[in-house]
Amino acid sequence: MAPAARGTPPAHGGGGMSGLPLDPGLVLGEPLGLLLLLPLAWAIRRWRRRRPGLASPILRLPGGPPPRSWSSTWAAVCGTAGLTMIVFALARPSLRRPVPWESEGVEILLVLDVSSSMTARDLDPERDRLEVARTAAERFVAGRPRDRIGLIRFARYADPICPLTLDHEAVATLLRGLEPVPADGPEDATGIGRALARAAAVLAGGEARSRVAILLTDGQENVATAQTPAEIGPLEGAALCRDEGIRVHAIGVGEADGGLLARIAEATGGGRFAAEDAESLEEVWRDIDRLETSRFREPRWIRIDLQGWCGAAALVLLMLGRWLGGGRREVLP
Repeated sequence: MAPAARGTPPAHGGGGMSGLPLDPGLVLGEPLGLLLLLPLAWAIRRWRRRRPGLASPILRLPGGPPPRSWSSTWAAVCGTAGLTMIVFALARPSLRRPVPWESEGVEILLVLDVSSSMTARDLDPERDRLEVARTAAERFVAGRPRDRIGLIRFARYADPICPLTLDHEAVATLLRGLEPVPADGPEDATGIGRALARAAAVLAGGEARSRVAILLTDGQENVATAQTPAEIGPLEGAALCRDEGIRVHAIGVGEADGGLLARIAEATGGGRFAAEDAESLEEVWRDIDRLETSRFREPRWIRIDLQGWCGAAALVLLMLGRWLGGGRREVLP
């Protein structure tokens, strides 16, 4: 059966791209290896005191001729630098380089009514409203692999039970665990305004330009009433979403207040949908699935190992230092 009424999500332009802080840096796998610089510095200083003409014990053979002044200076520089590079190589240095990774997606928050009226079996004779909604929502989530998706359940109170995440297995598990609140219990009411206000707070910190709340309810607002002026009403909650650039797509089932849902959708640039059976509810979710996507970027890091380069540099420096320190190019033992 076709849905009793179905809105169409408004068209939106291409998405933007959020900034990515690029902070490449040097990483040491074994930073304690740098402690070897202390005994190295001590040994070089001690040797220089004992052999004023040389800067390092490895730069000449015992009893060899003293090096010329220019070669002695450069031999000291190369030898010390070579030993330092050995120590640095032992610290396992690597360079962390950021690689921007672009993905197409929308940040979506599912806001599902769990009041006791969701136990009615008018959408499917074998399943209650909440079970039908859970199944359709789970299928929707599975079809949006590039989107960050979160979950809020609400009755009298709105409870975020899953933050925006790419871990859709976690979202599906939490969806399957949703249960209606007990009938006539302290939580058995429909606080649409509270739910929208909470959705605005959750999505306000999102990264994607396209942020959407999908509200599904079967009731009418009965928390924010004339007797409770301090409560956030549905249109106030919608205004909070609008101010944060969040579109609200409102799905009504059962005895939902269609006029109110239409005003919420209109105020936020979203669509209003209605379903009278399980098939039409599935179709509603498919319509919402046709939302425009927007780009966002996430940091991805690659690791460039510098240990081999440090070792090679140490070898070259020590060989050069030995060549210079020998005066007559003797080979070190």
